[in-house]
This record gives sequence, structure tokens and C-alpha cells, in this order.
Amino acid sequence: ASAKVEQIKLSLQGDVPGVRALQAALEGAVAWDGEHQSIQAQSLVAEVSGQVGGQAGAPALVLDKSRVSVDTFGNP
Repeated sequence: ASAKVEQIKLSLQGDVPGVRALQAALEGAVAWDGEHQSIQAQSLVAEVSGQVGGQAGAPALVLDKSRVSVDTFGNP
């Protein structure tokens, strides 16, 4: 089976185990080719903010709009 998403826009907000004030977003295009078991991505951007460890008001690590972007990716 294969799947292709041309304009994906996902977001998540809230607390999860070990991370407070999580804000995560993913945008771009992703395709999976089941026959060849390969993935391709274009204009993919991931952004994450959150607080890890420590206590509320004094976290051990703070990520503030940390961003990773990929113009084109594929594995044959």
C-alpha cells in the first residue's frame, strides 16, 4: 500500500509524561511507497517548544520554537 499527503499540517499542545507546555507542529508533504518500502518528504518543517525535567517554574531544559526543516528527503 502507498500513501501521499500533499499539504500536511499537524499540531499538538499540552502536557505529556516528562514534558510540560509542549507545543509541536509539523508541516509539509510526505509520501510512502509500500511496494519499494521508501519514504519521500518535501518542504518538511518541524517546530517544538516545551519544558523538560526540573519542576514547574524551574525546568532543567527549555526548548523555545526549536525548528528543523528539510527541503527534500528520500530513501530509495
